[in-house]
Amino acid sequence: MHADIFLSIHHDGVRNEYLKPWLYHGEEHFFFDDSKGFSLHISPKNTRYEESLNLARMLADQLIRGGLHFTTVHEPSNPTGARAPFADPTRGIYRRDRLLVLSKTEMPAVLLEAGVIVNRDEELVVTTPAYRTTIATAIVEAVTKFCNAARDRGVQGRQRSAG
Repeated sequence: MHADIFLSIHHDGVRNEYLKPWLYHGEEHFFFDDSKGFSLHISPKNTRYEESLNLARMLADQLIRGGLHFTTVHEPSNPTGARAPFADPTRGIYRRDRLLVLSKTEMPAVLLEAGVIVNRDEELVVTTPAYRTTIATAIVEAVTKFCNAARDRGVQGRQRSAG
């Protein structure tokens, strides 16, 4: 399809064995309130890993600027998460070697977990127009910045080769 970037947007959960039962309006539901926040995932197997990392950093910066916080649930010492090493621990960016949508993609690729849908409080927040606007604005700003930087690198490269 000749796309320039791949951004996969999701809401995070946890493995079933960590879900806790909750009786709500006479129906059993399941929750996990011990994790909340966004996370970003990239694959070192992606041929454009450095660009993926740059895009993820730009997106994390925009999400944080929008007042959001990242989760540490996926770090290796936490059994409830993916047990993935950080690619950037200051921004909630994880290395995920086995996610095919990231490792087999031939363009910069980032997976955004926009929130933890099984957290009862966060489930309410992620459905609000304000939260969706914060996520959408962060994505637009980060993608615009990333594409402008790529365009500028291309222009500079053409100028050097012509000079």
